[in-house]
Amino acid sequence: MKLKRYIITGCVSAMLLQGCKDFLDLQPRDQLTEAYTFTSYANFKTYAWNFYDVFPGYTSDMTNAEFNSDLFLNANPNGISDWIWQRVTIPAESDIYTRSYSRIRTVNIMLANIDNATTLSDAERKHWRAVGLFFRAFNYYQLVSRFGGVPYIDKPLTDADAEYLNAPRMARAELTDKLLEDLKWAEANIKPDGDGENTIDVHVVRAFITRFGVSEGAWRKYHALGDPKAYYEACKAAGDKLMTSFPNLAASYDDDFNSESLAGVAGILLYRRYEIGQVTHSLASLGRNSSGRWDLTKKAADMYLMRDGQTRWTSPQFQGDKSPFTEFRSRDRRLYFTTPPPYKVNTTHPSYEFTLTGDPRTASTSILWRIFPTRNAKRCPRLTGGDRTASGAALRRLHAWAAILCNVHRVPLQQIQQQDRTDTEPGY
Repeated sequence: MKLKRYIITGCVSAMLLQGCKDFLDLQPRDQLTEAYTFTSYANFKTYAWNFYDVFPGYTSDMTNAEFNSDLFLNANPNGISDWIWQRVTIPAESDIYTRSYSRIRTVNIMLANIDNATTLSDAERKHWRAVGLFFRAFNYYQLVSRFGGVPYIDKPLTDADAEYLNAPRMARAELTDKLLEDLKWAEANIKPDGDGENTIDVHVVRAFITRFGVSEGAWRKYHALGDPKAYYEACKAAGDKLMTSFPNLAASYDDDFNSESLAGVAGILLYRRYEIGQVTHSLASLGRNSSGRWDLTKKAADMYLMRDGQTRWTSPQFQGDKSPFTEFRSRDRRLYFTTPPPYKVNTTHPSYEFTLTGDPRTASTSILWRIFPTRNAKRCPRLTGGDRTASGAALRRLHAWAAILCNVHRVPLQQIQQQDRTDTEPGY
């Protein structure tokens, strides 16, 4: 009887063990695995959304990073430059460094699994490889711009990859050659329209090639790192294609930086979509009052052209900078978007309504209000309380800062001059 019981127990155990092997060896349902993540085109697309976090949108970190430069400053009374006072210390680690390599690893994981995706066509494999190479190059150039040569990792690492984990820096010239090669391959193989509206497509790749090419070409030229010609040529070739594809820009330069949505705006290639209650930012208010403490230096203001297209150093229209009234007169209107001319208006707090003071030097402030697109954009000057004469706040300082960081000639000066304004009034 005992023997029979043992035999039955043994058979049941064998069946259970076989059952575990056949039915219980399953993939975890509460986490992703590479084997099941990269199985279809839709899965690749979902995974790739992670890459877009590299684009910051409107964050104060990006703006504050320009403090202590020769064009931008902290307008706080205590905003003393740590560089001038030699209080800057070299950190032992950097969040930028860590985050960039974390994103590069995420991209490398996808790149390593493309050939295993049997459901993808050859064109689809090339597309996702192009997307991955674009984002990897974008992240590496963030590192190169800050640190120069860095270790180059082109595959997902494990603890066994000691040679990669302790790899020395790759020379900047060698690394940027790899990035240019990857970007050219991405341009040639990515789907022209990407994966729909507001995704990485051939135009976005070309836009980055222009920025990367001119930046790295200039660095090579002035730091004797080798022939910059290949980078300048890549920049020009990509730029020519972009100008052919996008002959028109936004009707108003201000629309690029002060629109509720950039969807459908001419010349916008990629943008961050904001939704109330989900994705928002506070930079509009910081740029219109003293909270942001952002302002341009005199050198930055001098870079803006006069209305005749010449510089303040060569134009007969320039009336000198002994007074802010004369310094701001007859300038490219984008200067007024960035940092306003001096003026005062009569108002009663907290009303947004105001009247002009009658000072002939500031009477032409009314010209500025006509070129702002919406009433919300006209909520300046900032009101500081009481029945008083309020001085103009720093409207547009943040958003039109891109007029300096980007090419100030991006919008033709003639187009700006023609936007609903007259110069018959006194002042600006």
